[in-house]
Amino acid sequence: MAFAASVCALLLASWLLFWIPNVWPGVRYPGVPVKDYISQSGLMALSAFGAMVFVFNPARDRHRRWQIALVVVLICAMFANIAYVATSRTTIVVCIALAFVICARFMTRRYVVGGIAVAGVVLAIGFASSSYLQDRWNQTRAELSATNTQNAFETSTGVRIRLLEQSADAFLNAPIMGHGTGAIRAVFEAGAKQGRDQHRIATSNPHSQLLSVAVQLGLVGVLALAAMWWSHIAVFLRPGFVAGLGLVLVVQHIVSCQFNSHIADFTQGWLYVFGVGILAPEAAKSSRT
Repeated sequence: MAFAASVCALLLASWLLFWIPNVWPGVRYPGVPVKDYISQSGLMALSAFGAMVFVFNPARDRHRRWQIALVVVLICAMFANIAYVATSRTTIVVCIALAFVICARFMTRRYVVGGIAVAGVVLAIGFASSSYLQDRWNQTRAELSATNTQNAFETSTGVRIRLLEQSADAFLNAPIMGHGTGAIRAVFEAGAKQGRDQHRIATSNPHSQLLSVAVQLGLVGVLALAAMWWSHIAVFLRPGFVAGLGLVLVVQHIVSCQFNSHIADFTQGWLYVFGVGILAPEAAKSSRT
């Protein structure tokens, strides 16, 4: 309940700052009262799909209709916040993945296609009506085009493509055990000094948890990371509301970690640790009762 209340407070503050920006001086992004729009949109996606677990949960009949209606309104407000206020490209991918999770978990085969179609229609309407999403899409296309035709790696997309190439190169140089923990910046800097590529970027964050582990710990680390994620998925492949929440959390985390180093990020990392730590025992307990 405390988490739900805090999300509602964040949602209210976000919409207030979006419509009245001057009410809170010093905010970096319109409608974003937290540290950045990536954290906010990720939390909105997690909360919206977690609330959908509540709505679709078979035990929902125990709740009054007004409670279900209130949750549906909050879900719509969260999705609207993602579409019109602030979002990241990672969050859009996460929403698509979680839509499949909801369909697979709560819908029979007869209704899965219909559920996916409805989600597609909602996504299309949101994109068509949101100049913000359209600007993000056009920005990504322009950055990709500049990277492919002009070797322009200064953009957000260009940087990520360059870091992907650098990480793949570093992984192939030490594929089994990696270069060691904390070695990413040194490896990237060494490649720049050797003159292998004038566009190499010296950083300790390749913007992907998978790439980060691959460079530092090699295939051994990647397999360990995959085993950890699979063990968490296995815990939540159970019936029940709590297990559904946990599954949404784990899938959101896995998908976002392909585009960000979220285990190492303070907000997302601790949210995942506390979330799995709290929900896993409750899911196991619920399945035994």
